[in-house]
Amino acid sequence: MEPKYLTIREVFNKEDKYIIPIYQRNYAWEESQISQLIQDIYDVYKDNKNYYLGSLIVYNREDKYETIDGQQRLTTLNILACVLKHEARDIHFFNEANVNLEFDSRVKSNKTLEYFNKNGNTSTTLELHPQMQQAFVIIERKLQELFIRDFSKSEDFKVFLNYFLDNVKILRIQVPEGTDLNHYFEVMNNRGEQLEKHEVLKAKFLDILSKSDDSEKHRKTFNLVWEACSYMDRYVQYVFKKEYRVPLFGTHWNQIQFNNFQTVCDNTFQTEEFTKTQKEGQEPTFRNIVLGSLKIKEDIEKDINEEGIERFTPVTSFPHFLLQVLRITVDSNVQLDDKKLISQFKAHLLDKENSLELTKDFGYNLLKTKFLFDNYILKRDSKNDKESWAILQMQKQKGAEIGYYTNTFGDNNSDQNKLVYLQSMYHVSFPQTNYKHWLSACLKFLSNNINIKVEDYIYYLETLSDDFYFNRLAGELDYHKIIFENQGCILTGSPKDIDINTYLNIGTSVNNFIFNRLDYLLYYNIENQIEQIPIQKRDNHYTNFNRNNFEFSFRSSIEHYAPQQPKNSDKPITNIDNFGNLCLISAKKNSELSNYSPTAKKEHYKKSDGIESLKQRLMMCYKNWDEKTVNEHQANMVTLLNKKAVKNSEKNI
Repeated sequence: MEPKYLTIREVFNKEDKYIIPIYQRNYAWEESQISQLIQDIYDVYKDNKNYYLGSLIVYNREDKYETIDGQQRLTTLNILACVLKHEARDIHFFNEANVNLEFDSRVKSNKTLEYFNKNGNTSTTLELHPQMQQAFVIIERKLQELFIRDFSKSEDFKVFLNYFLDNVKILRIQVPEGTDLNHYFEVMNNRGEQLEKHEVLKAKFLDILSKSDDSEKHRKTFNLVWEACSYMDRYVQYVFKKEYRVPLFGTHWNQIQFNNFQTVCDNTFQTEEFTKTQKEGQEPTFRNIVLGSLKIKEDIEKDINEEGIERFTPVTSFPHFLLQVLRITVDSNVQLDDKKLISQFKAHLLDKENSLELTKDFGYNLLKTKFLFDNYILKRDSKNDKESWAILQMQKQKGAEIGYYTNTFGDNNSDQNKLVYLQSMYHVSFPQTNYKHWLSACLKFLSNNINIKVEDYIYYLETLSDDFYFNRLAGELDYHKIIFENQGCILTGSPKDIDINTYLNIGTSVNNFIFNRLDYLLYYNIENQIEQIPIQKRDNHYTNFNRNNFEFSFRSSIEHYAPQQPKNSDKPITNIDNFGNLCLISAKKNSELSNYSPTAKKEHYKKSDGIESLKQRLMMCYKNWDEKTVNEHQANMVTLLNKKAVKNSEKNI
């Protein structure tokens, strides 16, 4: 059967049934992937174009389509369909639509999808698939973010639904009957190398540089820089050949030794090596340069030190990093969407009259920014099989041609730890790369400061947190204006009460950033907050805990501390959805304990070493939890949230 593009309406027709075979992995999509999918569809919807989901590779098995590739997307689409079915009853299609997906030998997954389809919500009493329940909540919250909170009443949402049904398409590829599926997988894994968008982009840059007066030198240097920076999980010093490290990064490999693209060229270019490569018979053709098959890349890989490989996980990918560097280069409102990588570069750089000079500036900024990114931006460090957040610098060992890693601002520096907490707060609050505006802010700050002082860095990021928070509560100022146009926080005082009620007392729709900002502030204020609880109301069994057991993680589930559906059949408290009764925890913990009373939850967490949420831990310090306690706790938390950053030098004035 020929491959066929199907609209979402056609995917959910009554005749077709899909099955996820047991050999496929369980549903595992996280918030970043789910939110990104919906955001991508929404962005293209705004451009009034068709959106293509990719391919769905299937095998016809007993009148059902066994899904070979694309099962994560297909499962997400079915969960999304369940949300839409119950939020869009006035659109006739969803009244009749049912999920058409089942899981081979996975009872809990089937039960979960059937429950979503029938009830249109998650369950706190049934034992359902936790990852799928989390996906349902994420989809609801994302739709609330894109439209109005009661999004089913939005006229724009209704137009979007019809677009979703008829303009979102997926390519269904059916493998022939009798296909050896094991062999098919092998063929898929060994298929030919194709050009990625960033490789095509590099070719366009090299084409522009061919017009420069010293094109050979400029093109070779640009390619060298590009390849070195593409290894996002390795420090850029290590990727360069050993003889380039001192000229580019100094005697100890930790200081930039170039101030423009020309000095990068002068420190790296060797005409003899390039000429030798040509004489050996390998022409610098378009494909050779784009795919890095010239000796340039071979030399890079040969000299990479193994220490550090697979140790670090960066906060972004190379295509998104390129867009971040483009923002720095042109100081313009570049979209952080890797699907628009080529079009964004064309609009902001490639099609400009001064594209040659901009290309040289970009090459310089790419190397400079990668060095700053490696040494001053958060990463996940898995040293000795123990993962933690870290901000590390790399420098050369004395008497050896290898490097070592140390805390960028010192091992015994409390500000070093504070910077790690700050950046990890931002990173987990905005898991989608399209929304990593905080990273743009960091890179801009680092790029503009020759001598980087940790206290200035912290103050900048704390004031940025103020800007994000206050504008999210009571303003429409966008991220680009905050970061690049220095308009900052639009409020001179605290938000009005009505703003707080609107943005905080909304149950599970509260933005994750607000919880994470609060946990950051609590980390440095927890003792004072405990003291604010009246002694007669304080539960001293829970006041002694180590705040250092708390680490920011990708929490995505908002817990009602006093449950929505109490196990003992008591009525829920009247202010159940108020911010004072909410905290941000992992979906797994919320699924396990959602209907437990506050007392039962306290007993459970008492046995645990880790801390899910500092706000939650503070709530446990109250003996009793009722409507009045919720209001008291909320008042204290709002006061702390509304407190603006103060420089260390001004704190004692």
